[in-house]
Amino acid sequence: MIPGTNYAIVVGINDYQTPQGNLKGAVNDAVRMWHWLTDPKGGNVPRGRVLLFLSSAPLNPPPQFPRSFYPATKSVFLEVIEREFKARKEQGDRLYFYFSGHGIADRHTLTLEQTLLMQDFTQNAGASANSFRVKDMLDFFKATDFSDQIFFIDACNNLPPDWNTQELVVGQWTLPLHVQAGHVVQQFAVAATSPGGVTIELAGKGVFTEVLLEGLQGKAKAKAYDPLRKDYVVKVGRLFTYIVEEVPKRVALAQEVASQLPVRGGTQQIVAPPALPYIPQPETRGRVPGRTPDPEFMHISADLVSQEQLTIHVEPLSVVPGVDIHVWREGQVVGEPKNILDVQDLPVKWSLPPREYLVAGTAPQHELLNELEVDLYEPCQKVLQFFPIPSLSQALSPTDSEVPPNPHKEGDQAE
Repeated sequence: MIPGTNYAIVVGINDYQTPQGNLKGAVNDAVRMWHWLTDPKGGNVPRGRVLLFLSSAPLNPPPQFPRSFYPATKSVFLEVIEREFKARKEQGDRLYFYFSGHGIADRHTLTLEQTLLMQDFTQNAGASANSFRVKDMLDFFKATDFSDQIFFIDACNNLPPDWNTQELVVGQWTLPLHVQAGHVVQQFAVAATSPGGVTIELAGKGVFTEVLLEGLQGKAKAKAYDPLRKDYVVKVGRLFTYIVEEVPKRVALAQEVASQLPVRGGTQQIVAPPALPYIPQPETRGRVPGRTPDPEFMHISADLVSQEQLTIHVEPLSVVPGVDIHVWREGQVVGEPKNILDVQDLPVKWSLPPREYLVAGTAPQHELLNELEVDLYEPCQKVLQFFPIPSLSQALSPTDSEVPPNPHKEGDQAE
């Protein structure tokens, strides 16, 4: 990226008007996101081009963290947004938006549109307007001059606890910008949870943000090998897939550790429900001709990436001895081929650079059921399956065998 072309908006809200609705890690998560965004090897956003909205000062901010920030009230938030994007008409190559705080589902919409709650939100009449729908925000930024727009939402999308007894009307976003004819941008958004679901904090950190930052830094399957540059790259598609797969795993693990977890929605701590509602929701809008539909976040030198272990089991064990196993990439054998002479040699293991591989094998009197495609970006175990080739005598059934001729002529009777 060219320095100075990126822009970011970061919101972190711990403290709400209702004390029992306060969170512990939202501000800290916003600070960690700020750190990645302003890293030249990360988001590459100049510090002067980050709008920071916090409900309170962070306890242990990193070096060079700004001493001043905007309060995270809706009135201040929209005032600053209008000034920067309507009056000054900020523009650039890429826009980032990050929100960490409470969220609810707007039950007045058929699809339960996610609604974000600012610091001055309460469920009292009037104060519930201190909120806005994510969809309205996306529509607003669609008219700005940032070709790639990335939105990360770490908030719940569940119905308010007393939605069936109290009417709640969510607030409106600022007036939309006029979209010029032919103007198009690419928007890539991922929310922490599906409609009706919640997201949680664990050890003072949002599970979604923790996974997000790990992915942005190239952990596991969030990265992929780039054969042209001979390094690794983190792109939108791989990152979103990593988030969708990893967040439910972390939530399930968290449920084994504690039964009471703060949630970023509603007004109180609740017992964490099953992991199903914690499925993150990615969304892509628009397509800019001539721009990649899968933007990059960062490159990682191959020298900085550790090898991963590939473990292969074999079924059935009757293929031993004599089974040979090979690992392939781009038509060539990589690693040392394994010849298994004893079942005690199983499973077989390789340490290989993270790549996509193909595993195949041969065995006497057996045929390989299928080759294995391996996405080796974290430790991986697979089973290579064979099935026996029947012998000729086994393959021929009596109906298939040659029937001996009848020695009697037609009309003759056997004695």
